[in-house]
Amino acid sequence: MAVLLMKENEQNVMRFIIPFIITLFLLACTQYTPANFGAAASFFPPSQILEVGIVNKYYVTRYEDKQDPSTEIQYRAYELLKDTLFVKNYNAGYELKTVKKYLFIDNIMTMIAGFAFDGRNNKSDFEILDGNFLVWNNEFKENLFHYKQNSKYFNRETALTQDLVEDTTYFGLKTKKFTNDYKVIITSEEDSSIYKGQDIRFYAEGKGNVYFRSKADNYLIEGELVEQIPMERFIQQKNHGHHRIAYIDPETSLLTQESFSPCDENPAEYFDYYNGTPAAHFKGKKGGLWALLHEYIKPELLEGESGYLSVRFLVNCQGETGYFTTEMSDLDYQEYTFPESLTQHLVAFTSSLKSWQATHIQGEARDSYAYIIYKIVDGKITEILP
Repeated sequence: MAVLLMKENEQNVMRFIIPFIITLFLLACTQYTPANFGAAASFFPPSQILEVGIVNKYYVTRYEDKQDPSTEIQYRAYELLKDTLFVKNYNAGYELKTVKKYLFIDNIMTMIAGFAFDGRNNKSDFEILDGNFLVWNNEFKENLFHYKQNSKYFNRETALTQDLVEDTTYFGLKTKKFTNDYKVIITSEEDSSIYKGQDIRFYAEGKGNVYFRSKADNYLIEGELVEQIPMERFIQQKNHGHHRIAYIDPETSLLTQESFSPCDENPAEYFDYYNGTPAAHFKGKKGGLWALLHEYIKPELLEGESGYLSVRFLVNCQGETGYFTTEMSDLDYQEYTFPESLTQHLVAFTSSLKSWQATHIQGEARDSYAYIIYKIVDGKITEILP
């Protein structure tokens, strides 16, 4: 009798557990990729992540004729609401610049609405003439993406013609590569300008847009994904309180000389290095920085390491540096912690650089935040940004 009761109890448990396991399995399968995205589904983060929200952090570098490259931070937030993908772009100060809404229709990423804010925080809606942004089917014939932005101070018309979509890889990740020709016309009461060039975008499996490049006759812009930030943490950083987003707490900063002090006592008055003319920069330029690094670096500390190590600091109005802090991520854009010995070594090197030009705002030298990013691949520093 006891044996029969045990068998009956086991059967009841199994009748409960098996449907539960099947339900979990089906949920995992249905939530892994956004099914309504069609051919694009596997090249975005999973649905459960998009529904909560994910933010891509990019280092965007601009190269212009006869000028040193300049790098800034940009953020792109992705949020999925039912079938609509919201893409919001923020600048380094976490100011919202554009919002675009997309549907995926017949393997085409289609913009259905959007708006932008100009430098004076005036909002202007997009007039969409042809919303077909990217065609994800490799056998597409022709595609044109075309919209207008009519703001208070200027009008902007953008046309993007897709030339190619192909399967490739990017740092070992399965990737879709899009090649487009673009034309941008900007008109104002005083002037008008036309920009033509080629646009390339890489979307990696499970990651989204990991790299983009726009090339024209006189400039090149490259954007590289360096970190993916959960929406909750991004919002916490964005709503950080009375300090501006770049704020470095002097009490927790690293390697600050006792003699260092900002010229302005109010942190809200500190600028970003690229805000002024001239911008804050290392006077020895990129070549001089590389030469000093080669003399200083201890290669054994880099062994087996890969990722991005960013050293941020304040350059005061006299060109002195202090308030050093670090940010780190791996090459898969996730949070990462380098060995303390390597971190201290690169912070010490950065703090040893003494030849800095302070930024100037309206002709006056001011304090500004700056940073140097060390990209490390397989135990070697392969890039220094900006």
